[in-house]
Amino acid sequence: MQEQPYMRQYDMKMKRMGEQMRKDEQERGQAFNELRQMKRIAEKTNVRVDETLANKRSNSEPHLIENQLSVKESSNKKLSEKDVLLDNMRNEMDNLRSSEDNAMTLLSDYKRRIQELEIELNKTKESEANLFDTLVMQTKQLEQNKILLEESKLEITSLEEKLMTVQLSASQTFQIPGNE
Repeated sequence: MQEQPYMRQYDMKMKRMGEQMRKDEQERGQAFNELRQMKRIAEKTNVRVDETLANKRSNSEPHLIENQLSVKESSNKKLSEKDVLLDNMRNEMDNLRSSEDNAMTLLSDYKRRIQELEIELNKTKESEANLFDTLVMQTKQLEQNKILLEESKLEITSLEEKLMTVQLSASQTFQIPGNE
């Protein structure tokens, strides 16, 4: 099967897209790992803050408690932002996978269609070759018929001349006895 240049270009684009997607997946994986680590750290910090708050509540120091609460709220806010970012990255990854699947389906459909067209082209070429062979054979038959026609015309002319000669000699034969 001959591969068309546009199909090779399309294949190369698909390979580049696949490589870019793998690279993006690696980067996202690293980002996911970093987010998980940050989430663990935030959770540990929250636990420590909760423990410290529990200890400080007994000491009733409002300033430290407020400070620790603001640290906890800040950590929770960062954690929420990271969760949103993680969800967005997952959605983007799903979209990329879906796009890749669609592109691969299109590529498969195009390759199948090209094969069908190539088969149709081969059938057309075979049909044209058969028609050409038939035309050549008919042309040869026509040439033979022309030759036979010419030979028949020559034979008819020859027979007409013989007939005239016979008629002329017959008329001369009939005139001679009549002259006597």
